Amino acid sequence: METYDAEQTDRVHRLAIQMSEGKLHRLAWWLNAAEENLETFLWYGEDPEETVRPETQAFAVDFMNGFADKHMLKRPPSSS
Repeated sequence: METYDAEQTDRVHRLAIQMSEGKLHRLAWWLNAAEENLETFLWYGEDPEETVRPETQAFAVDFMNGFADKHMLKRPPSSS
């Protein structure tokens, strides 16, 4: 989060929480996405442009959350 100024940090944090829907592994995934490509991250999180239907944007966020869920780190098998 040191990458952004105070206003941008608040914006990224708010959007990441919103899109992660309260799941910590998704929050980390979205914050990594913001660091890799802020412009695309903001597209997922903010109001869509006039050329993008809100349903399309909602589908994209759901799809990416599913992707994050599928690639969530697995717990190591117990040694018992």
